[in-house]
Amino acid sequence: MALIGLIKRRRERCMANPEHLDLLKKGVEVWNQWREEHPEIEPDLSGANLEGARLLGAHLERARLSRACLEKADLRDVHLEGAHLSGANLKAARLSGAHLEGARLTRACLEKANLKGTHLEKAHLWSAHLEGARLTGTHLEKAHLWDAHLEGAHLLGAHLEGADLTHASFDNHSYLEGLVLRDGQHGSASLVDINWNGANLAVIKWERLTVLGEEQAARQSKTPDGKGKDKDMRLEEYQTAVRANRQLAVALREQGLNEEADRFAYRAQLCQRIVWRWQRRPLKYLGSWLLWLLAGYGYRPGRSILNYLLIIFCFGITYHLFGGLSLWPPDTFVYSLTSFHGRGFFPGLQNNHSLHDPLILLAALEAVLGLLVEVSFIATFTQRFFAR
Repeated sequence: MALIGLIKRRRERCMANPEHLDLLKKGVEVWNQWREEHPEIEPDLSGANLEGARLLGAHLERARLSRACLEKADLRDVHLEGAHLSGANLKAARLSGAHLEGARLTRACLEKANLKGTHLEKAHLWSAHLEGARLTGTHLEKAHLWDAHLEGAHLLGAHLEGADLTHASFDNHSYLEGLVLRDGQHGSASLVDINWNGANLAVIKWERLTVLGEEQAARQSKTPDGKGKDKDMRLEEYQTAVRANRQLAVALREQGLNEEADRFAYRAQLCQRIVWRWQRRPLKYLGSWLLWLLAGYGYRPGRSILNYLLIIFCFGITYHLFGGLSLWPPDTFVYSLTSFHGRGFFPGLQNNHSLHDPLILLAALEAVLGLLVEVSFIATFTQRFFAR
């Protein structure tokens, strides 16, 4: 049994319940037995000085440890589910395997803490300091990491599915290899307004992140608590999704990850189209929809080729049905091909047909459509190979 009698604390600064602290001093086994007998009590250890304490396996569920000093404390396998640790000093603490699901760690100091395999699902880590922390395999599913400091943190294989990383900060010493940002159960992480600060993004498997958490949230018609969203809320969420996708695309492109950047830039355009719809800007919405249909906003070059072949084939069949051109030899498709590339603009060159001839009218229509497809194809080619 690990005794806590050597815990140093300054009585004049201690805000803890003396009875709870005395029980804790007697040892973890005594404390756990008392917790089993009094599960309804929320122990108050706020401000307690537990620096260097050994609390392996202690049950501190729902305990109040706000501003407590737990620097270098041994908290391996400890149970702190739902505990209040706002402002607590956990610098260099050992928390591997600990359970902190739903714990409140707002502005907590976790610098250089060992959080290997720690369970922090749905934990509140707003403005928490995790500089240099070891987060290997840490479970942070749906955790709130708004404005968290992760400079120099080791996130090897960390689970951040559905986590909110808005305004979080990394740097070039942050280790992100194997970082998991999405799964089918928890959804995708939210990455808007992140300060990457040169963090190596090439080690993250971006192909697994098919859609950002911001876009997932925007596509939901109800809030997580089941309430319906009004128009202003949905518009704001889609605007946030546009910003998140564009920011990530820029960050990836700066590191030469052009293929990954193209995918998120494309998602940004899809969300922007919905923004224009919610803003009731029909011309921009229709123009965006047309660009998506013709060339996928420049990120789907195969779509331009498909449209090209489809228009030639459809007009070729039309010329056969209404103009009497033969399918074999393929006069109808040759005529469609030449009309597509502009011959329809010069009806006088087509055997002196009348301008009212249906064949001439169809050729002129195909020439207009051909011009649109050619422009979109050129834009696609330029975007794909030169706009870097």
